[in-house]
Amino acid sequence: MFFAHQAAEKALKAVIASSGAEPTRTHDLVFLHRRCHEDVQAALARVDVDALSAVLTVSRYPEIDEPPFDREQAALRVADAADVVDIAQRHFDDLGLHGSRLTPA
Repeated sequence: MFFAHQAAEKALKAVIASSGAEPTRTHDLVFLHRRCHEDVQAALARVDVDALSAVLTVSRYPEIDEPPFDREQAALRVADAADVVDIAQRHFDDLGLHGSRLTPA
């Protein structure tokens, strides 16, 4: 789950940097989402950014007596992270930045 969050975080920071702004040093995906280009914000409306942002704390500091996520919740958050990366990639494609991919070839 940590890596799903991190992938989404890096993708959002790349989108922010593509506008010439310096991405804020934060892990808060909601904060980063609000600083993205309007088109990216609109595309992210179908992604549960709040739940994905909460993954970091829960996965790093789980409650002692209960597992942090069940399989279904984990699958949903990983799918959300994949959607964030896909949306960021489309943003770069729209900018004509095809030479560098956010995912390995």
